[in-house]
Amino acid sequence: MFYEDLLEVPAPLPSPISAFVKALDKGESMPSASADAAREIASIVPVIGGGLRYGSSPFGAPVEYVTDIFKKMSPNYSGPTRSVPELIGKGLGIPGTTQATKIARVEKKGGSLLDMALGRYDTENDPRQIKRVWSAD
Repeated sequence: MFYEDLLEVPAPLPSPISAFVKALDKGESMPSASADAAREIASIVPVIGGGLRYGSSPFGAPVEYVTDIFKKMSPNYSGPTRSVPELIGKGLGIPGTTQATKIARVEKKGGSLLDMALGRYDTENDPRQIKRVWSAD
């Protein structure tokens, strides 16, 4: 509760009750909310856990990187893709490439330094929109 409710960042440990309540708040059905809670509990299982919680490949970073490249090169793929500089930086093994991309995205949306440090996004409306909790205004 501390991480998600006060800091508004993902909790480091599974929180199935929060996942269940959030799903119900979004108007999802009881079975769908139960599946979200089960997915949250399963996130601690080695190998598949990260893929379940964060939507990444259970086969690790190399497979996910190759998938990102194919998504970028495919003329038929219409979903979100990573930028070319980010793919190049990751391919060359430059540390902090993905984090720098996330910080640039937060800054572009008008986020504060605290938003950049905590990586806060409003997931209800737009997954890349900043959710302002503390403001200097």
